[in-house]
Amino acid sequence: MTISGDGAGRTIIDAGTKDRIFDINTGAVVTIGNLSVRNGRSLTGFVGHQHGGAVHNHGTLTMSQAAISGSAVADSASTIWGGGGLTNAGGATALLRNVTVAQNATPQALGGGIENGGTLKLFNVTVAGNVATTGRGGGIANGGVDSANGIGFFANGTVRVNNTIISGNTGGNCSGIPLISVGHNISGDTTCAGLTGTGDKPNTNPLISPETDSAGYIYLYNLLPGSPAIDMGSGPYNAATNIGCPNVDQRGEPRPRDGNGDGTATYDIGAYELVPPDTDNDGIPDPADNCPLVPNPDQSDIDFDGIGDAYDPAFTSGRCRVIGTGTSGPSGPGHSASRPKVRTELLDAVLRRHRCVPAGGGDVPCAR
Repeated sequence: MTISGDGAGRTIIDAGTKDRIFDINTGAVVTIGNLSVRNGRSLTGFVGHQHGGAVHNHGTLTMSQAAISGSAVADSASTIWGGGGLTNAGGATALLRNVTVAQNATPQALGGGIENGGTLKLFNVTVAGNVATTGRGGGIANGGVDSANGIGFFANGTVRVNNTIISGNTGGNCSGIPLISVGHNISGDTTCAGLTGTGDKPNTNPLISPETDSAGYIYLYNLLPGSPAIDMGSGPYNAATNIGCPNVDQRGEPRPRDGNGDGTATYDIGAYELVPPDTDNDGIPDPADNCPLVPNPDQSDIDFDGIGDAYDPAFTSGRCRVIGTGTSGPSGPGHSASRPKVRTELLDAVLRRHRCVPAGGGDVPCAR
């Protein structure tokens, strides 16, 4: 069965706290994408289980470009039933790609966001703002049952993570069996054991900011300026290694982008790909634009000071006047015969400082 919407910020399945949204039986194969599921409560399901506030999976589940938010375990006193957002049961398989898991809760049991007892793979997922009791995996609980004290349900589980953010979850980001990292993950604290892969950043603030829908539910986390997730992903998805980022983010925005303005487009970590602003709409993102407020797609910078000519005071103050193009002035190595001829004492001084014209004058600056 396939269920697809028009985007996690636009297509919403809201249970209104009446029940969970999806109860997936053994043998079922379900694909869910481009929507949000929210406000679920884990009432007794088809196998008598009360975990998985929004999604309870015993089959094979794939979720992409989606959000799981605002859901909880219905029995607030239970120490057995966990998975405020998602429970992936023993023997089940789930793959989440470009998914945000946020604002879910398990008051007493394991896994405020996700409880796992099966096989779970996370690609470019953001798990943030979920709640559990301290030490019981506010973000992800992978197995880790404490049978002596009646806490939890699953003894085992496998969680494989790639390009994923786990941060800001009350009760600790992770608990239970260590995660299996294939690289480029960020955890906001030290509770996510196993994050020792290439590019992993444990105990690191990812600098994320929530984006809410019209009802106030978080369905996405943006990356703030300076975020260690920007341009730090593991590259494009490679089917042979089963590692890498999808070519769009949760919103459907193309990946990769040049988020840090270094001239190279690189994938971001998490469900969100930063699209740098282009204030003057000249096709050059602001971080890389030498004149971000005035359109200058050619990025001309005749005096090499890092300020585009379109905004450089030396060229906009009225003291300079472009009088055409030609071949007058010095020529040869280090000079250009196709640059504009500019006559002004100010510009001659600037160019002389950059050793582009001889002390005796001249009106054709050097090529860059």
